[in-house]
Amino acid sequence: MTAADPTFVGATRGEIGKLCRQAMVWGLLAAGVLSAGPLMVAGIVRWDAPARYVASLSVASQGTYQYAMGLTLLLAAARLMGMEFSAGTLRVLLARGVGRPRLLAAKVTALCLLGLIVLAVFEAAALATAVISTPLLFHSPDALRAVPWTVWANFGLEGLAEMATIAACVAVGFAGAVLGRSLAFGLVVAAGFFPAESFVVPLAYTIGRPDLVKVTDWLLGRNLETLSHHLRIGPPVGYPNTAGPLSTAGAEHAAIVVLVYVLALGALSAALFLRRDVRE
Repeated sequence: MTAADPTFVGATRGEIGKLCRQAMVWGLLAAGVLSAGPLMVAGIVRWDAPARYVASLSVASQGTYQYAMGLTLLLAAARLMGMEFSAGTLRVLLARGVGRPRLLAAKVTALCLLGLIVLAVFEAAALATAVISTPLLFHSPDALRAVPWTVWANFGLEGLAEMATIAACVAVGFAGAVLGRSLAFGLVVAAGFFPAESFVVPLAYTIGRPDLVKVTDWLLGRNLETLSHHLRIGPPVGYPNTAGPLSTAGAEHAAIVVLVYVLALGALSAALFLRRDVRE
């Protein structure tokens, strides 16, 4: 490798620059946060005790992140990869010597960094809100002492669950774009994947067939929700994010299913991207 050859760090910096220059990313983040305001209010269901309030606030912040960042990452991943095919820039990038594995890794890294940075901001904002607002709402400077450590620990545990959401959304968005080799196809898959799954869940419970209900325990979105609930210490607080009753599958089942989905979609994207000829 010569000094002029592209490096992984340089390629990642370039992909981050592409994300930062996309008005769609900023627009989706802003729209998601603003429209999730009612979701935050609905999540804080009771203010009868400081512990209940802080726990509800942590659940509400997680739901807000899933709503706002999930869609953003799905569409951003599809766009970041799909535009290379549709605009014909993939051939130019490869001709400059960046290499397919390095380019793919740089795109994934840039998207994961975006998700993690926004997650850190959400977690910090939720914690700051809890620390500042709890004494004010309960008119006592000692209100925070009534909140057990397990409630505070749930902020971090829910952050771990959201890391699984980041990986899943990036994997789905990339798979759609690489499979269709098109920006439009990738965006359709990214926007429709989880809504299609969420339609299956209430339909299965409405029909009431045990075998059909059992199938819902193997859906990606369903297991992401299940994982986020089971990773909390204590019973779920606030509102359920799932469409229909919470899955009876345990945390181990949910973690394995999510991991299999991410690995399978990642392997599919990598195999197609690394082996296909560039026609664009």
